[in-house]
Amino acid sequence: MLDTNVLVSAIVHRKSFVAGVVKFIKDNHTIVMSDWVMNELERIFKKKFPDKLHDMYTDIEILTNEYCFLGEIDQSSYPTIRDLDDLPVLISGIISDVDILLTGDTDFDDVSIQKPHIMKPRQFYEEYMDHDL
Repeated sequence: MLDTNVLVSAIVHRKSFVAGVVKFIKDNHTIVMSDWVMNELERIFKKKFPDKLHDMYTDIEILTNEYCFLGEIDQSSYPTIRDLDDLPVLISGIISDVDILLTGDTDFDDVSIQKPHIMKPRQFYEEYMDHDL
C-alpha cells in the first residue's frame, strides 16, 4: 500500500526517485489502494495540482491492483499514531493485510506493529530493489 505523499510525489515528479520506486513496485508487486487515500489524493490534486488531475486518475488506474474500503473507524481497536489524520491510512494497511505500507510521513515512525511493515521509499529501495534507479 502506498501512502498519499508517496503517490503525490510519484505522479507530480515523474522522473523522481520515488516515481522509480513506485514503478518497480507496480511491476513486481500488488498495489492495494485505500478509498481513504484515494479521496485524500483527489482533494490534494484538486487544490494544489488541478492541471495534473487527469494524470492522477490515469496513474491510479494503471497502478492499482486491488482496493480497500475503510468504512467506520474504531480508533481504540488500532495502534496509536502521532497524527490522528494518518490513522485511516494505517488502518487501511492493517485491514487489507498488506505486507508493506510505503510512506514518507514521519508520523508513522513511532508506530510499533508487525504488519504491515512501515517503510520509507529509500528503505524499500535499499532492502528490496536491485539498485538500478
